[in-house]
Amino acid sequence: MVARSPGRAPLQNRIRLVTELGSRAGVSHWFARDECDGRELYALQVSAGPGRGVRRAQQVAVRYLRQSVYLQSVDPGRFPVSVGAFVAGGNVWCVEERPHGRTLGDFVAHHRVSRPQAARIGLAMLRTLSVAHSKGIVRGFIAPEQVWIGESGSVVLSGSGSGELLASGCVPLLPRARTLAPEISARSPLEPAADLWAFGRILAFLLVGNVNPSGGAAARDPAVRLVRDLMREEKEARPSASAARRALLRILQEENRLSAVPPRPAVPPHPAFPAT
Repeated sequence: MVARSPGRAPLQNRIRLVTELGSRAGVSHWFARDECDGRELYALQVSAGPGRGVRRAQQVAVRYLRQSVYLQSVDPGRFPVSVGAFVAGGNVWCVEERPHGRTLGDFVAHHRVSRPQAARIGLAMLRTLSVAHSKGIVRGFIAPEQVWIGESGSVVLSGSGSGELLASGCVPLLPRARTLAPEISARSPLEPAADLWAFGRILAFLLVGNVNPSGGAAARDPAVRLVRDLMREEKEARPSASAARRALLRILQEENRLSAVPPRPAVPPHPAFPAT
């Protein structure tokens, strides 16, 4: 749901919130604009707790800013330019340049995503996550409003600091938020397995309408099995990024194989030339 934000004063006297892209698990996502240079921005908003929570949130925001600058320097095609991170009005704000393309939430709202499309988007996401993991950086939380799909099929992930903010104890958590990895709800240190749980959640979001998790064939559906395995409660039981990549490639290969099989000719209900 996109909501306008009329009448709010600019953040830091320059960042004007334009529309709210979505909100889940206590994290809000905004399209914004820099009133000084006209840049289009993405702003992530997380409510900080009182007192000590605000101080802790400031520390996490500074670390997020350093990580974002580093990731953007490593691979500018997969990570957006960070504009700033700060605490204002009891909220933590992480602001980045708006990536090219459209958010996954917007894409799914206007398109029925096919299984091959879901597999390709998933593979692109895994490549982006693997770059961050290779540098020791874990997100822990991924919302559809943070996944940006480019025209070429590339994937950019914004708002990398939200998971650490939620897991650090400096912000209040919504009770029984089913969009959060169990590690975040337990305030445990984040590891790559938390990103894989969040990735499974995104795959489930992509595949809505293409699979029936409660149907009798669900146990044999490789896409359903992958989502279930990725979203296991025990992090040790979740597949690795490499195993998830292989599963997506198998799904893509199977879909390509089925699409290459010529359709069987339709049998007319009655003979074309009835016997006389």
